[in-house]
Amino acid sequence: MPKFVNNTHVTGERGVLAFSTYCNKHNPYIIFREVTKNDFGIDGEVEIVRTNEEGKKEATGEVLKVQIKSTASDKGYIRRETDEEIEFQAKKEDIEYWSKYSLDVLLVLYDDRNEKLYCRKIEKVDLAKVKLKNSQPIIFNKNENLLEVADNKFVLKFSHKFKQRVNFDADELLLSNMLHFKAHPRVVYKFDSKFTTKRRIFEELEQDEAPIFVLNSNSILTFFDESELSEGFKSKILASDVKETVYYNDILEDRALRNNYIELINEYVRKHLYSKRLKFNKDYKRYYFAKPSEADSREISYRSRKMNRSTPRTVVNKYTYGKDTFYRHAALGIEYHFIEDKLYFVMNPKYLFTHDGNDTLSPDKITKYTNFLTAREFNQQILNTVHFFFDYLSNVEDGISLWDYNKHKILLSKYISFFVKFGIPLDTRKDRGRKNENRNGLKQAELF
Repeated sequence: MPKFVNNTHVTGERGVLAFSTYCNKHNPYIIFREVTKNDFGIDGEVEIVRTNEEGKKEATGEVLKVQIKSTASDKGYIRRETDEEIEFQAKKEDIEYWSKYSLDVLLVLYDDRNEKLYCRKIEKVDLAKVKLKNSQPIIFNKNENLLEVADNKFVLKFSHKFKQRVNFDADELLLSNMLHFKAHPRVVYKFDSKFTTKRRIFEELEQDEAPIFVLNSNSILTFFDESELSEGFKSKILASDVKETVYYNDILEDRALRNNYIELINEYVRKHLYSKRLKFNKDYKRYYFAKPSEADSREISYRSRKMNRSTPRTVVNKYTYGKDTFYRHAALGIEYHFIEDKLYFVMNPKYLFTHDGNDTLSPDKITKYTNFLTAREFNQQILNTVHFFFDYLSNVEDGISLWDYNKHKILLSKYISFFVKFGIPLDTRKDRGRKNENRNGLKQAELF
């Protein structure tokens, strides 16, 4: 008499094979051990593996039990289904059996209709509800509970005993507040000056006779050679026609020359920021959005980072907090850094607090209000602010053109992003708490 293999058995085997393949292809590899065939409610176990600092795969000893259920129709274990969820109907005896385990139990659902795997951990709430029922619905979210070979987040989702501060199994995209000078002059010209202060120089000149320059003692440094200087500047300001040519390689090797070079570059940055109606506060060394003369607030539209559509942002506003009434201004601190032979521009989002739009609050008040805001800001908010300033200051495709004259160019890139071969995972519960705190912080921050 022939033996027949029913479809349920075949579908069940497919589910086990699909999950085994997923574990095998996961990065890092997941150890899957299938147990002897039985009807007791557990099909196997997985052991978590991590990649250590030396790049070697290391078993952690953390074990989770696995129950795999497979279905080829919506009449089996699936009780209800929507575009977002699948309601799995678990038997009372299965849940009671899972509750006896001291180890965590993962319920894996294999949908043979589309060859998809879903997985979720059996929680205490699932175990508690079944006491008065013969079965218990367990909800799978089709997005959050989906297992995909290319999405290597199994450890982050289901591991709880083993936590590593740095995860060497995940590539992570880092977005920075650094911009690279894609183009900048490689030669500085130095001339002897008749005067030792800029004030005296500008007293001698007519409007537009002076190039952008810096003054170091009685030496004028500029990116213009003598053929590009106005006759008035040469005759009234220069002590002689003799010039010294300073090349970029010389600048890199001399600290004083680097400082002079950055000071000169900063003159072009300052000019561009002024053209965008940003003022400079010398006491706190930051640029800030000025208060409109006849209004208590100022709003600017920019292209949002994710949606790439026009989004309003308030950059100046008036607030009352207790007995204090003040203006809060969005502000920007800037830095320059040489890294090897390259020059970088750093944007540091800041705030400025004033009584009337001009005079700053006392240092203790500024510290108080700044700390209140920054303590409630997370990476996403800071990144959005960096993007806002870049988008507001940019005037060419994916960059900021500070100077474009004849052969001269000073051009900044977009803020730099790069991948690193590690990630820093967050504990799921802590992550949820931080998200809630973030939302609450935003609501509180709106007071300012």
